[in-house]
Amino acid sequence: MKRSKLFALLKTLNKQEFYELGQFVKSPLHQKDKDAQKLYTQIKKYFPEFESEKLTKEHFAKLLYGGDSKKEMNRLNLTMFKLAKATEDYLLWNKIQSSDYQKGMVFLDIFEERKLDKFFHKTVDDLKSILEQQTKIDVNYYLKQFILNKRIYFHSHSQKFSTTIEKLEQQTQALDLFYFTSKLNAQLVLLNRGGVIMQEKRNLLFVDEIQQFLKKDTQFEDILLLKIYDFFINSLSFTYYYNKEEYLNLKKLIFDNISQFSDFERNDIIILLLQYTLRLYSLGDESFLKEQFEVYQFAIKYKILYKHGYFMPFGFYNIVQVACELGELDWTDNFIKKYINDVYIEERKNIENSARAYWSCSIGEYDDTLVYLREIDYKKNYYYDIVVKTLTIRVFFEQNESVLLMDYINTFYAFVRRHTQMSEELKERLSSYARFVKALNTKKVSKNNLLEQLAKEKNIYFRTWLFKKINSSA
Repeated sequence: MKRSKLFALLKTLNKQEFYELGQFVKSPLHQKDKDAQKLYTQIKKYFPEFESEKLTKEHFAKLLYGGDSKKEMNRLNLTMFKLAKATEDYLLWNKIQSSDYQKGMVFLDIFEERKLDKFFHKTVDDLKSILEQQTKIDVNYYLKQFILNKRIYFHSHSQKFSTTIEKLEQQTQALDLFYFTSKLNAQLVLLNRGGVIMQEKRNLLFVDEIQQFLKKDTQFEDILLLKIYDFFINSLSFTYYYNKEEYLNLKKLIFDNISQFSDFERNDIIILLLQYTLRLYSLGDESFLKEQFEVYQFAIKYKILYKHGYFMPFGFYNIVQVACELGELDWTDNFIKKYINDVYIEERKNIENSARAYWSCSIGEYDDTLVYLREIDYKKNYYYDIVVKTLTIRVFFEQNESVLLMDYINTFYAFVRRHTQMSEELKERLSSYARFVKALNTKKVSKNNLLEQLAKEKNIYFRTWLFKKINSSA
Protein backbone atom coordinates (compact mmCIF):
# COMPACT_ATOMS: atom_id res chain seq x y z
CA MET A 1 0.00 0.00 0.00
CA LYS A 2 2.82 2.36 0.92
CA ARG A 3 4.25 1.86 -2.58
CA SER A 4 1.05 2.92 -4.30
CA LYS A 5 0.67 6.06 -6.38
CA LEU A 6 -1.57 7.52 -3.66
CA PHE A 7 1.12 7.36 -0.99
CA ALA A 8 3.83 8.49 -3.42
CA LEU A 9 1.75 11.67 -3.88
CA LEU A 10 0.86 12.11 -0.20
CA LYS A 11 4.52 11.86 0.89
CA THR A 12 5.31 14.98 -1.14
CA LEU A 13 2.78 17.15 0.73
CA ASN A 14 3.72 19.50 3.53
CA LYS A 15 1.48 20.06 6.56
CA GLN A 16 -0.49 22.94 5.01
CA GLU A 17 -0.96 21.08 1.71
CA PHE A 18 -2.16 17.94 3.47
CA TYR A 19 -4.72 19.99 5.41
CA GLU A 20 -5.89 21.72 2.22
CA LEU A 21 -6.23 18.33 0.52
CA GLY A 22 -8.65 17.34 3.28
CA GLN A 23 -10.75 20.43 2.60
CA PHE A 24 -10.56 19.75 -1.12
CA VAL A 25 -11.71 16.13 -0.74
CA LYS A 26 -14.61 17.14 1.50
CA SER A 27 -15.83 19.81 -0.92
CA PRO A 28 -18.84 18.53 -2.90
CA LEU A 29 -17.67 20.59 -5.88
CA HIS A 30 -14.45 18.59 -6.20
CA GLN A 31 -15.12 15.17 -4.68
CA LYS A 32 -18.46 13.59 -3.90
CA ASP A 33 -17.15 10.15 -2.98
CA LYS A 34 -17.76 9.50 0.74
CA ASP A 35 -15.38 6.52 0.79
CA ALA A 36 -12.49 8.71 -0.38
CA GLN A 37 -13.28 11.16 2.41
CA LYS A 38 -13.29 8.34 4.98
CA LEU A 39 -10.01 6.97 3.65
CA TYR A 40 -8.40 10.42 3.89
CA THR A 41 -9.58 10.72 7.51
CA GLN A 42 -8.00 7.38 8.41
CA ILE A 43 -4.75 8.04 6.53
CA LYS A 44 -4.41 11.44 8.25
CA LYS A 45 -3.48 9.64 11.49
CA TYR A 46 -0.21 8.49 9.94
CA PHE A 47 0.91 11.75 8.28
CA PRO A 48 3.70 12.74 7.60
CA GLU A 49 5.94 9.68 8.15
CA PHE A 50 3.56 7.00 6.85
CA GLU A 51 5.76 4.35 8.47
CA SER A 52 3.20 2.44 10.58
CA GLU A 53 2.85 -1.33 10.15
CA LYS A 54 -0.91 -0.74 9.99
CA LEU A 55 -0.55 0.88 6.57
CA THR A 56 -1.71 -2.21 4.70
CA LYS A 57 -4.64 -2.75 2.37
CA GLU A 58 -5.97 -5.50 4.63
CA HIS A 59 -6.11 -3.14 7.62
CA PHE A 60 -7.93 -0.38 5.74
CA ALA A 61 -10.32 -2.80 4.01
CA LYS A 62 -11.38 -4.14 7.40
CA LEU A 63 -11.56 -0.62 8.85
CA LEU A 64 -13.70 0.84 6.06
CA TYR A 65 -15.66 -2.17 4.80
CA GLY A 66 -15.56 -4.72 7.60
CA GLY A 67 -13.45 -7.38 5.88
CA ASP A 68 -10.55 -8.15 3.56
CA SER A 69 -12.13 -10.50 1.04
CA LYS A 70 -11.62 -9.96 -2.67
CA LYS A 71 -14.77 -7.84 -2.82
CA GLU A 72 -13.63 -5.47 -0.05
CA MET A 73 -10.09 -5.31 -1.44
CA ASN A 74 -11.39 -4.36 -4.89
CA ARG A 75 -13.54 -1.69 -3.32
CA LEU A 76 -10.53 -0.32 -1.42
CA ASN A 77 -8.44 -0.25 -4.63
CA LEU A 78 -11.14 1.82 -6.29
CA THR A 79 -11.28 4.19 -3.31
CA MET A 80 -7.49 4.58 -3.34
CA PHE A 81 -7.67 5.38 -7.06
CA LYS A 82 -10.32 8.05 -6.43
CA LEU A 83 -8.34 9.61 -3.57
CA ALA A 84 -5.19 9.61 -5.73
CA LYS A 85 -7.15 11.32 -8.50
CA ALA A 86 -8.46 13.90 -6.03
CA THR A 87 -4.88 14.49 -4.83
CA GLU A 88 -3.76 15.09 -8.44
CA ASP A 89 -6.65 17.51 -8.95
CA TYR A 90 -5.70 19.34 -5.75
CA LEU A 91 -2.04 19.58 -6.82
CA LEU A 92 -3.11 20.97 -10.20
CA TRP A 93 -5.37 23.55 -8.54
CA ASN A 94 -2.64 24.42 -6.03
CA LYS A 95 -0.02 24.82 -8.76
CA ILE A 96 -2.19 27.24 -10.74
CA GLN A 97 -3.13 29.18 -7.62
CA SER A 98 0.49 29.53 -6.58
CA SER A 99 1.60 31.16 -9.85
CA ASP A 100 0.08 34.42 -11.11
CA TYR A 101 1.74 33.79 -14.47
CA GLN A 102 0.24 30.31 -14.95
CA LYS A 103 -3.13 31.57 -13.74
CA GLY A 104 -2.95 34.43 -16.24
CA MET A 105 -2.11 32.10 -19.14
CA VAL A 106 -5.16 29.96 -18.33
CA PHE A 107 -7.30 33.10 -18.25
CA LEU A 108 -5.96 34.10 -21.69
CA ASP A 109 -7.39 30.84 -23.06
CA ILE A 110 -10.69 31.40 -21.28
CA PHE A 111 -11.10 35.02 -22.38
CA GLU A 112 -10.07 34.34 -26.00
CA GLU A 113 -12.44 31.36 -26.32
CA ARG A 114 -15.31 33.42 -24.89
CA LYS A 115 -14.40 36.52 -26.93
CA LEU A 116 -13.94 38.66 -23.79
CA ASP A 117 -11.36 40.90 -25.46
CA LYS A 118 -11.35 43.59 -22.79
CA PHE A 119 -10.28 41.08 -20.15
CA PHE A 120 -7.85 39.42 -22.55
CA HIS A 121 -6.09 42.79 -23.02
CA LYS A 122 -5.99 43.43 -19.28
CA THR A 123 -4.53 39.98 -18.60
CA VAL A 124 -1.84 40.52 -21.25
CA ASP A 125 -0.82 43.75 -19.50
CA ASP A 126 -0.72 41.92 -16.17
CA LEU A 127 1.45 39.14 -17.61
CA LYS A 128 3.83 41.68 -19.19
CA SER A 129 4.18 43.33 -15.81
CA ILE A 130 4.92 39.98 -14.15
CA LEU A 131 7.69 39.22 -16.67
CA GLU A 132 9.15 42.74 -16.39
CA GLN A 133 9.35 42.37 -12.61
CA GLN A 134 10.92 38.92 -12.76
CA THR A 135 14.46 39.14 -11.41
CA LYS A 136 15.48 35.51 -11.94
CA ILE A 137 16.30 34.69 -15.55
CA ASP A 138 16.43 31.23 -17.13
CA VAL A 139 15.53 29.44 -20.36
CA ASN A 140 11.87 29.37 -19.33
CA TYR A 141 11.85 33.16 -18.94
CA TYR A 142 12.63 33.57 -22.64
CA LEU A 143 10.06 30.90 -23.52
CA LYS A 144 7.40 32.80 -21.57
CA GLN A 145 8.31 35.99 -23.41
CA PHE A 146 8.00 34.22 -26.76
CA ILE A 147 4.67 32.57 -25.93
CA LEU A 148 3.15 35.81 -24.66
CA ASN A 149 4.27 37.74 -27.74
CA LYS A 150 2.91 34.96 -29.93
CA ARG A 151 -0.46 35.10 -28.16
CA ILE A 152 -0.58 38.84 -28.74
CA TYR A 153 0.45 38.59 -32.39
CA PHE A 154 -2.02 35.83 -33.28
CA HIS A 155 -4.94 36.96 -31.14
CA SER A 156 -7.93 36.32 -33.40
CA HIS A 157 -10.70 38.49 -31.97
CA SER A 158 -9.05 41.81 -31.26
CA GLN A 159 -7.95 44.74 -33.40
CA LYS A 160 -5.88 46.18 -30.55
CA PHE A 161 -2.89 44.01 -31.33
CA SER A 162 -2.14 44.69 -34.96
CA THR A 163 0.36 42.49 -36.78
CA THR A 164 3.03 45.17 -37.01
CA ILE A 165 6.71 44.72 -37.76
CA GLU A 166 7.47 45.83 -34.19
CA LYS A 167 5.32 43.09 -32.69
CA LEU A 168 6.83 40.50 -35.00
CA GLU A 169 10.36 41.59 -34.04
CA GLN A 170 9.53 41.27 -30.33
CA GLN A 171 8.20 37.79 -30.94
CA THR A 172 11.22 36.64 -32.98
CA GLN A 173 13.74 38.13 -30.54
CA ALA A 174 12.10 36.25 -27.68
CA LEU A 175 12.17 33.10 -29.84
CA ASP A 176 15.87 33.62 -30.63
CA LEU A 177 16.77 33.96 -26.96
CA PHE A 178 14.77 30.88 -26.05
CA TYR A 179 16.24 28.88 -28.92
CA PHE A 180 19.84 29.96 -28.30
CA THR A 181 19.76 29.31 -24.54
CA SER A 182 17.91 25.99 -24.98
CA LYS A 183 20.25 24.77 -27.71
CA LEU A 184 23.42 25.66 -25.82
CA ASN A 185 22.02 24.10 -22.66
CA ALA A 186 21.27 20.88 -24.58
CA GLN A 187 24.83 20.89 -25.93
CA LEU A 188 26.16 21.09 -22.38
CA VAL A 189 24.01 18.12 -21.38
CA LEU A 190 25.56 16.17 -24.28
CA LEU A 191 29.07 17.16 -23.21
CA ASN A 192 28.47 16.13 -19.62
CA ARG A 193 26.96 12.80 -20.59
CA GLY A 194 29.98 12.12 -22.70
CA GLY A 195 32.18 12.53 -19.64
CA VAL A 196 34.10 15.33 -18.02
CA ILE A 197 36.52 15.33 -20.94
CA MET A 198 35.19 14.92 -24.46
CA GLN A 199 37.38 12.70 -26.62
CA GLU A 200 35.75 13.75 -29.89
CA LYS A 201 33.75 16.65 -31.25
CA ARG A 202 30.02 15.99 -30.78
CA ASN A 203 28.08 19.17 -31.43
CA LEU A 204 24.34 19.33 -31.91
CA LEU A 205 23.05 20.86 -35.13
CA PHE A 206 23.59 24.65 -35.38
CA VAL A 207 25.55 24.99 -32.10
CA ASP A 208 28.67 26.13 -34.00
CA GLU A 209 26.57 28.63 -35.95
CA ILE A 210 25.02 30.04 -32.76
CA GLN A 211 28.43 30.48 -31.17
CA GLN A 212 29.81 32.17 -34.28
CA PHE A 213 26.78 34.48 -34.38
CA LEU A 214 27.25 35.45 -30.72
CA LYS A 215 30.87 36.38 -31.43
CA LYS A 216 29.97 38.65 -34.36
CA ASP A 217 26.63 40.16 -33.29
CA THR A 218 26.39 42.45 -30.24
CA GLN A 219 22.61 42.50 -29.70
CA PHE A 220 22.79 39.67 -27.12
CA GLU A 221 26.16 40.51 -25.54
CA ASP A 222 24.51 41.52 -22.25
CA ILE A 223 22.64 38.23 -21.88
CA LEU A 224 24.61 36.63 -19.06
CA LEU A 225 23.16 33.15 -19.55
CA LEU A 226 24.41 33.00 -23.15
CA LYS A 227 27.86 34.17 -22.08
CA ILE A 228 28.05 31.45 -19.41
CA TYR A 229 26.82 28.66 -21.69
CA ASP A 230 29.20 29.69 -24.47
CA PHE A 231 32.18 29.59 -22.09
CA PHE A 232 31.35 26.15 -20.75
CA ILE A 233 30.73 24.62 -24.17
CA ASN A 234 34.22 25.74 -25.16
CA SER A 235 35.80 24.68 -21.87
CA LEU A 236 34.25 21.20 -21.74
CA SER A 237 34.96 20.32 -25.37
CA PHE A 238 38.16 18.55 -26.36
CA THR A 239 39.58 21.56 -28.21
CA TYR A 240 39.65 23.76 -25.13
CA TYR A 241 42.66 25.88 -24.29
CA TYR A 242 43.50 26.25 -20.58
CA ASN A 243 42.89 29.75 -19.21
CA LYS A 244 42.57 30.00 -15.44
CA GLU A 245 42.18 33.77 -15.40
CA GLU A 246 39.20 33.53 -17.74
CA TYR A 247 37.64 30.94 -15.43
CA LEU A 248 38.20 33.08 -12.32
CA ASN A 249 36.60 36.10 -14.01
CA LEU A 250 33.57 34.04 -15.00
CA LYS A 251 33.31 32.52 -11.52
CA LYS A 252 33.24 36.02 -10.01
CA LEU A 253 30.60 37.06 -12.54
CA ILE A 254 28.45 34.05 -11.58
CA PHE A 255 28.92 34.53 -7.84
CA ASP A 256 28.09 38.24 -8.08
CA ASN A 257 24.94 37.63 -10.16
CA ILE A 258 23.66 34.34 -8.78
CA SER A 259 20.43 35.95 -7.56
CA GLN A 260 19.45 36.68 -11.19
CA PHE A 261 18.94 33.02 -12.02
CA SER A 262 16.09 30.66 -11.22
CA ASP A 263 16.73 27.75 -8.86
CA PHE A 264 16.95 25.40 -11.84
CA GLU A 265 19.51 27.54 -13.67
CA ARG A 266 21.53 28.15 -10.50
CA ASN A 267 21.90 24.41 -10.02
CA ASP A 268 22.91 23.94 -13.66
CA ILE A 269 25.46 26.75 -13.58
CA ILE A 270 27.08 25.63 -10.32
CA ILE A 271 27.28 22.04 -11.59
CA LEU A 272 29.00 23.37 -14.72
CA LEU A 273 31.50 25.23 -12.57
CA LEU A 274 32.16 22.02 -10.65
CA GLN A 275 32.59 20.07 -13.90
CA TYR A 276 35.14 22.64 -15.03
CA THR A 277 37.11 22.50 -11.77
CA LEU A 278 37.08 18.70 -11.91
CA ARG A 279 38.41 18.76 -15.44
CA LEU A 280 41.29 21.09 -14.64
CA TYR A 281 42.09 19.12 -11.49
CA SER A 282 42.06 15.92 -13.56
CA LEU A 283 44.50 17.51 -16.00
CA GLY A 284 46.96 18.01 -13.16
CA ASP A 285 46.26 21.48 -11.72
CA GLU A 286 46.02 20.66 -8.00
CA SER A 287 44.75 24.17 -7.19
CA PHE A 288 41.42 23.28 -8.76
CA LEU A 289 40.59 20.88 -5.93
CA LYS A 290 40.47 23.96 -3.70
CA GLU A 291 38.43 25.71 -6.38
CA GLN A 292 35.93 22.84 -6.22
CA PHE A 293 35.70 23.19 -2.47
CA GLU A 294 35.14 26.95 -2.77
CA VAL A 295 32.33 26.42 -5.27
CA TYR A 296 30.74 23.81 -3.00
CA GLN A 297 30.94 26.21 -0.02
CA PHE A 298 29.23 28.88 -2.12
CA ALA A 299 26.53 26.38 -3.11
CA ILE A 300 25.95 25.42 0.53
CA LYS A 301 25.67 29.06 1.60
CA TYR A 302 22.98 29.80 -0.98
CA LYS A 303 21.28 26.37 -0.80
CA ILE A 304 21.89 25.83 -4.49
CA LEU A 305 22.38 22.06 -4.70
CA TYR A 306 18.81 21.48 -3.57
CA LYS A 307 15.93 19.95 -5.50
CA HIS A 308 12.33 20.30 -4.33
CA GLY A 309 13.62 21.54 -0.98
CA TYR A 310 16.04 18.63 -0.41
CA PHE A 311 19.84 18.48 -0.62
CA MET A 312 20.80 16.52 -3.76
CA PRO A 313 22.16 13.24 -2.32
CA PHE A 314 25.18 12.67 -4.53
CA GLY A 315 26.07 16.35 -4.38
CA PHE A 316 26.21 15.88 -0.60
CA TYR A 317 28.56 12.91 -0.95
CA ASN A 318 30.79 14.71 -3.47
CA ILE A 319 31.21 17.59 -1.02
CA VAL A 320 32.40 15.12 1.62
CA GLN A 321 34.88 13.61 -0.86
CA VAL A 322 36.41 16.93 -1.87
CA ALA A 323 36.61 18.26 1.70
CA CYS A 324 38.27 15.08 2.97
CA GLU A 325 40.79 15.06 0.12
CA LEU A 326 41.76 18.60 1.15
CA GLY A 327 42.16 17.51 4.78
CA GLU A 328 39.14 19.55 5.95
CA LEU A 329 38.15 16.75 8.34
CA ASP A 330 36.60 18.79 11.17
CA TRP A 331 34.69 20.85 8.62
CA THR A 332 33.42 17.62 7.01
CA ASP A 333 32.29 16.20 10.34
CA ASN A 334 30.32 19.38 11.10
CA PHE A 335 28.90 19.50 7.57
CA ILE A 336 27.49 15.97 7.83
CA LYS A 337 25.93 16.70 11.23
CA LYS A 338 24.43 20.00 10.11
CA TYR A 339 23.02 19.09 6.70
CA ILE A 340 22.28 15.34 6.63
CA ASN A 341 18.64 15.91 7.58
CA ASP A 342 18.25 18.09 4.47
CA VAL A 343 18.71 15.00 2.29
CA TYR A 344 15.49 13.37 1.08
CA ILE A 345 14.43 10.80 3.70
CA GLU A 346 14.50 7.84 1.32
CA GLU A 347 18.16 8.53 0.46
CA ARG A 348 19.26 9.89 3.83
CA LYS A 349 20.46 6.67 5.48
CA ASN A 350 22.49 5.58 2.47
CA ILE A 351 24.09 8.99 2.00
CA GLU A 352 24.89 9.35 5.70
CA ASN A 353 26.57 5.94 5.76
CA SER A 354 28.44 6.73 2.53
CA ALA A 355 29.61 10.09 3.87
CA ARG A 356 30.60 8.66 7.24
CA ALA A 357 32.45 5.81 5.55
CA TYR A 358 34.51 8.24 3.47
CA TRP A 359 35.20 10.47 6.46
CA SER A 360 36.18 7.51 8.67
CA CYS A 361 38.53 6.24 5.99
CA SER A 362 40.11 9.70 5.73
CA ILE A 363 40.82 9.87 9.47
CA GLY A 364 42.25 6.33 9.51
CA GLU A 365 39.34 4.59 11.23
CA TYR A 366 39.22 1.69 8.81
CA ASP A 367 37.16 -0.72 10.91
CA ASP A 368 34.50 1.98 11.29
CA THR A 369 34.63 2.52 7.54
CA LEU A 370 33.74 -1.12 6.89
CA VAL A 371 30.90 -0.93 9.44
CA TYR A 372 29.38 2.06 7.62
CA LEU A 373 29.85 0.39 4.22
CA ARG A 374 27.96 -2.71 5.39
CA GLU A 375 24.97 -0.49 6.26
CA ILE A 376 24.65 0.85 2.69
CA ASP A 377 21.84 -0.57 0.58
CA TYR A 378 23.90 -0.72 -2.60
CA LYS A 379 21.05 -2.24 -4.62
CA LYS A 380 19.14 1.07 -4.63
CA ASN A 381 21.53 2.67 -7.10
CA TYR A 382 24.73 1.39 -8.69
CA TYR A 383 26.43 4.59 -7.51
CA TYR A 384 26.24 3.18 -3.97
CA ASP A 385 27.80 -0.05 -5.21
CA ILE A 386 30.72 1.99 -6.54
CA VAL A 387 31.06 3.76 -3.17
CA VAL A 388 31.18 0.45 -1.31
CA LYS A 389 33.65 -1.23 -3.68
CA THR A 390 36.08 1.66 -4.18
CA LEU A 391 36.31 2.39 -0.45
CA THR A 392 36.65 -1.30 0.41
CA ILE A 393 39.67 -1.47 -1.92
CA ARG A 394 41.15 1.55 -0.20
CA VAL A 395 40.59 0.05 3.28
CA PHE A 396 42.12 -3.32 2.36
CA PHE A 397 45.18 -1.51 1.03
CA GLU A 398 45.52 0.63 4.16
CA GLN A 399 45.17 -2.44 6.38
CA ASN A 400 47.84 -4.33 4.38
CA GLU A 401 45.34 -7.08 3.57
CA SER A 402 47.28 -8.01 0.44
CA VAL A 403 45.57 -11.31 -0.41
CA LEU A 404 42.07 -9.96 0.26
CA LEU A 405 42.89 -6.86 -1.76
CA MET A 406 44.04 -8.76 -4.85
CA ASP A 407 40.99 -11.03 -4.80
CA TYR A 408 38.69 -8.05 -4.35
CA ILE A 409 40.32 -6.10 -7.19
CA ASN A 410 39.87 -9.04 -9.57
CA THR A 411 36.19 -9.19 -8.60
CA PHE A 412 35.98 -5.42 -9.04
CA TYR A 413 37.37 -5.63 -12.58
CA ALA A 414 34.64 -8.12 -13.48
CA PHE A 415 31.97 -5.90 -11.87
CA VAL A 416 33.07 -2.90 -13.93
CA ARG A 417 33.47 -4.82 -17.17
CA ARG A 418 30.04 -6.48 -17.02
CA HIS A 419 28.06 -3.48 -15.84
CA THR A 420 25.55 -2.39 -18.46
CA GLN A 421 24.59 1.03 -17.05
CA MET A 422 28.05 2.57 -16.67
CA SER A 423 29.47 4.82 -19.35
CA GLU A 424 32.78 3.77 -20.89
CA GLU A 425 34.36 6.88 -19.40
CA LEU A 426 33.30 5.83 -15.88
CA LYS A 427 34.49 2.27 -16.45
CA GLU A 428 37.90 3.62 -17.45
CA ARG A 429 38.09 5.81 -14.33
CA LEU A 430 37.30 2.89 -12.05
CA SER A 431 39.59 0.43 -13.83
CA SER A 432 42.47 2.91 -13.71
CA TYR A 433 41.99 3.38 -9.97
CA ALA A 434 42.07 -0.38 -9.36
CA ARG A 435 45.09 -0.77 -11.62
CA PHE A 436 47.13 1.78 -9.63
CA VAL A 437 46.18 0.25 -6.28
CA LYS A 438 47.16 -3.17 -7.61
CA ALA A 439 50.51 -1.81 -8.79
CA LEU A 440 51.12 -0.22 -5.38
CA ASN A 441 50.30 -3.49 -3.66
CA THR A 442 52.52 -5.71 -5.83
CA LYS A 443 55.39 -3.15 -5.86
CA LYS A 444 56.41 -4.33 -9.31
CA VAL A 445 56.39 -0.82 -10.79
CA SER A 446 58.85 1.84 -9.63
CA LYS A 447 57.69 4.86 -7.67
CA ASN A 448 58.81 7.32 -10.36
CA ASN A 449 57.13 5.28 -13.08
CA LEU A 450 53.84 5.24 -11.14
CA LEU A 451 53.99 8.99 -10.53
CA GLU A 452 54.67 9.58 -14.21
CA GLN A 453 51.74 7.36 -15.23
CA LEU A 454 49.38 8.97 -12.72
CA ALA A 455 50.29 12.45 -13.96
CA LYS A 456 49.14 11.39 -17.44
CA GLU A 457 45.78 10.09 -16.22
CA LYS A 458 43.12 12.62 -17.20
CA ASN A 459 40.41 11.33 -14.90
CA ILE A 460 40.75 8.84 -12.08
CA TYR A 461 39.16 8.04 -8.74
CA PHE A 462 40.96 9.20 -5.58
CA ARG A 463 43.77 11.00 -7.43
CA THR A 464 44.98 12.90 -4.34
CA TRP A 465 45.04 9.75 -2.20
CA LEU A 466 46.90 7.81 -4.90
CA PHE A 467 49.57 10.54 -5.15
CA LYS A 468 50.03 10.41 -1.38
CA LYS A 469 50.35 6.64 -1.32
CA ILE A 470 52.79 6.55 -4.24
CA ASN A 471 54.94 9.33 -2.75
CA SER A 472 55.08 7.57 0.62
CA SER A 473 55.91 4.18 -0.89
CA ALA A 474 59.43 2.78 -0.68
